[in-house]
Amino acid sequence: MKKIIVIILLIASYAVLSAQTFYVSTSGNDNNAGTIEKPFATLEKAKTAVKAIDHSDKTVMIFIRGGIYSLEKPFKLTKEDGGTAQFPIIYAAYNNEKVILRGSKIIEPADIRIISDKNTLNRIEPILRNKIVEIDLALKFQNIKAYPDKFNDDGGIVELFLENERMPLSRYPNVGDMTMKKVLINGGGQEVKNADWANFYAAGQKDAAPPRPGVFEYRDKHTSHWVKVLDRGIWIKGFWRIPWQNEAVRIAKIDTLAQTITLSVPVAGGIGNKYTRPEGNGKEPYWVMNLLEEVDLPGEWAIDFKDKKLYFYPPKKISKGSLRIADINSSLIQLYNTTNVQLKGITVEENISNGIQINYGENNLIAGCTVRNVAKTGIIVDGGKNHTILSNDLYNLGGSGVWLRGGDENSVPRVAANFKVVNNHIYKFSQLTRIYEAGINAG
Repeated sequence: MKKIIVIILLIASYAVLSAQTFYVSTSGNDNNAGTIEKPFATLEKAKTAVKAIDHSDKTVMIFIRGGIYSLEKPFKLTKEDGGTAQFPIIYAAYNNEKVILRGSKIIEPADIRIISDKNTLNRIEPILRNKIVEIDLALKFQNIKAYPDKFNDDGGIVELFLENERMPLSRYPNVGDMTMKKVLINGGGQEVKNADWANFYAAGQKDAAPPRPGVFEYRDKHTSHWVKVLDRGIWIKGFWRIPWQNEAVRIAKIDTLAQTITLSVPVAGGIGNKYTRPEGNGKEPYWVMNLLEEVDLPGEWAIDFKDKKLYFYPPKKISKGSLRIADINSSLIQLYNTTNVQLKGITVEENISNGIQINYGENNLIAGCTVRNVAKTGIIVDGGKNHTILSNDLYNLGGSGVWLRGGDENSVPRVAANFKVVNNHIYKFSQLTRIYEAGINAG
């Protein structure tokens, strides 16, 4: 059904008699005329060519030939780049050719090095020292700053892909979670009526003033291994009080004698199961993320923010062009206040934000596209009216599949946005942000 719908749409669009056509190809040149014989090289040039013509009485087709288009920045369309209901602007894969818009950079073989620094090698188990490689990020990548002290998603750092698969960030334990043994300080800094858990402290600390970080006893003896690298930043992510609150927090202190962990900042509402305060229930799950010491399975990787290096345990031989790092921190295709634009048959992949985003505007269509391997939401529609998301494949997403917000609920009668999300295949989502990420989120 999905393919039939898309084919009908494409045939209907292509059959417009009074149409202006431009072509884009990976073998093209932006000094060309944009014909099928002499295509442009970039979508940016095609967009400029559309602006230069009068298309008030004709549909404009931008046919994209098959191939991989590595974008240095997002492709943006604004109010000036739209068409009309009768004569839309259509960006479409040509003749069902496979068109990929990619937001990642290839890691060349020369950039992949054997680890030689002795201090770094000492952080790795001896059996793994000749298996883990390093990539210097300092000169080529932007999103390599240290995590915030607290966050609830992926932390906004680059992502690593090998042959179209997202490589997993290092984690301890590899399977399952650690659990807190006992909460000593709930922290959080908020007062709760008829309860004293927000002020609960171990003996001798009753006078400390909120807000304050949480402190808990740990069970896992492996924790003591991380003391020497606290200055490089160690983050633990967990469900600290309820299963619908999942945050990563930097560790400020590990006391190996008392076997306690002190968090660097408060967690909203404090730590420890909210129904068994102050000590918690001893089942609160958490894990360590992004630490070189825990790169111990093929495919795992971690960034050392201090040295600005990425450490990777390749699961297979790295062929030319197969290893890539996503570094664009905004939606890869953006329609802002655009009307009557259609995107058809295009694959969008590998960036650290959303795939396609529509803000405001009217009557835009995304049909038969694929969005995969993005760190946040596949397709966002925020404002405007009469937008349609039809027969797309959305998968391997860090966040939601489709996220919608529109209409006016305060007017009388209420005004609907009239968005349509029809016949999409959405799966393998919420892979990085664990809560409040639905296949389709309408609000």
